[in-house]
Amino acid sequence: MISFLIKSTICLCVLLLFYLFFLENERINPFKRWFLWFCITFSFAIPFMNFDVTEQILLINTENIELQTLNIGKSLPKNNIDLSIILFVIYGIGVAIMAFRFSKNLINIYTIIKSNNRQTNDIFILVLLPDFCLPHTFLNYIFLNQKDFQNNAIPSEILQHEKTHAKQWHSIDVIAIEILKIIFWFNPIFQAYKKAMQRNHEFLADENVIKETNNISIYQTQLLTYSTLKQQYILTNNINYSLTKKRFI
Repeated sequence: MISFLIKSTICLCVLLLFYLFFLENERINPFKRWFLWFCITFSFAIPFMNFDVTEQILLINTENIELQTLNIGKSLPKNNIDLSIILFVIYGIGVAIMAFRFSKNLINIYTIIKSNNRQTNDIFILVLLPDFCLPHTFLNYIFLNQKDFQNNAIPSEILQHEKTHAKQWHSIDVIAIEILKIIFWFNPIFQAYKKAMQRNHEFLADENVIKETNNISIYQTQLLTYSTLKQQYILTNNINYSLTKKRFI
């Protein structure tokens, strides 16, 4: 298990660095979305691949470690608690905490959906909230301020942005990476992958808005307006996430 974690983590780090330095600034956004998932899948698979050059060395090292472990185990008092049990308990507590956090966020979103006015718009469901909120999306639910929506104060470009998140199912990526964060809560690399995915989601949504409206300057002005409003959601895509110079370019 330790060997799997070490190998997969090294691979995850190397591939993410490659992505950040060579791909993130390129306008191949659909490819980048699938490349990030390829990085994770490949990193999980590579520990199970056999490399003849290193196989014998690894086998010898493993045998030496096992012999040393047996010798240490013999020298310890028999009433000592097994270290593996302690580690398993710690791991289980971490998983339970992260799973509780994830479930709590899902329940909060479900509660908001059920307790507010909703309007069906094509394949989208608009959830109209009485309190201030930035436009944000979860699955095919688009959350908007009710007053702004009724007064037509939400620009069509911003609605198109959120519809792209829903249409391309960006929330599935977020949910999947959150599940990986539950399982591997001790490994911060998955948080880095989540941030990279969410930045790419914004690139995809921005790209689609420009394609539909063909008015870059107006859209940039609208993004600047929303950039002054701070609101973060763990499981949703919101309009001003990662509003950076890189995204503007």
